[in-house]
Amino acid sequence: MNREELHKIVIEYSPIADEEELWWLIQKLEQIKPLETIIEIGVAGGGTFKIWEQLLPPERGLLIGVDIEPSSPSRWNKGNNPVYNSVQLIPSERNIAVYMVYGDSTDLYTISRVGDILNKYGRGRVIAGAAEWEVDFLYIDGHHEYYEVTNDYHNYGAFVRSGGAIAFHDYGTQWVNYVFENEAVGRKERITKAHGIGIVYV
Repeated sequence: MNREELHKIVIEYSPIADEEELWWLIQKLEQIKPLETIIEIGVAGGGTFKIWEQLLPPERGLLIGVDIEPSSPSRWNKGNNPVYNSVQLIPSERNIAVYMVYGDSTDLYTISRVGDILNKYGRGRVIAGAAEWEVDFLYIDGHHEYYEVTNDYHNYGAFVRSGGAIAFHDYGTQWVNYVFENEAVGRKERITKAHGIGIVYV
């Protein structure tokens, strides 16, 4: 994705994120090989979700969004009126698998639905009694209180493979910053032009 393509998505989908910070993050993600599986916590209006869809390869790409509010993102539910605690497969113009999981991201039911989708696409396996997952990138932008941020990091971070990355949006807020700086494990980079994004390499 080039800067002009990003700008078009920003204009059309209005992500709740700074364009310069997103461009910085995209450049970091281009270093992750392969980049085939992405989870976003807190999809809201779907602006960043659309960016991730464009970064994934046709045929192999898998994009999973988790959002507590079934009425959002309206651009993604295509008028199908999803309900709480449901999973929806969304058609993609790029021929990748796009799912929305509607529910509380900290709820074990929601987490297990994400695991089910990963298993369905061969992105998880059990070796010697332990699960190994193949998520390349996790974008955390759900609730910004400590309980939610730490649970999203620990619960969904467990799906991220070695060599993958986890990004925290709104790095400038108190509890996102705290979890990123004090609990996230790995090499870290940050940008704080507006809302702030922190990325940790697993």
